[in-house]
Amino acid sequence: MAQIANLQARVARAEVATIVTAKAANAAANAANAATKKLQETYSLIVTGQSEQYKSWLTYTNS
Repeated sequence: MAQIANLQARVARAEVATIVTAKAANAAANAANAATKKLQETYSLIVTGQSEQYKSWLTYTNS
């Protein structure tokens, strides 16, 4: 079960990528990276059913 959760977390992180323009300063890039990291963490918690706040968004299947 832990292996499945680990795989789901890795897949979740892979689905959200940082977007930064070529002209972005280091501070802006760091802010984008921090925002992306928070988004990745939140997305991972939601899709793995670990977020009580968004559990109603999920549809469980037998796969």
